[in-house]
Amino acid sequence: YFGYSYGTYLGAVYAKLFPQRVRRLVLDSIVNPEGVWYENNIRQDYAFNDRHRAFLAWVARHDAAYGLGTDPAVVEAKWKAMRAALAMNPAEKK
Repeated sequence: YFGYSYGTYLGAVYAKLFPQRVRRLVLDSIVNPEGVWYENNIRQDYAFNDRHRAFLAWVARHDAAYGLGTDPAVVEAKWKAMRAALAMNPAEKK
């Protein structure tokens, strides 16, 4: 079984209920099974936002490599523009 995020909870419960049916188990980015789901989701949203902001700052510090600007706000604006352009003209399926 391979589970990530919410799938880690499902995999852990399944393994607990049916250990004889689980030969291998990989859980990535586990969720806290004891937390309240709404509160866990809010904390996860904040964590995603924090990581996104940290990534933008990192890209801005490495402008020589990426050429997206030295200000995280500029990097984010260019990232949003790239996403919008891709949405208007997505890659074709083959």
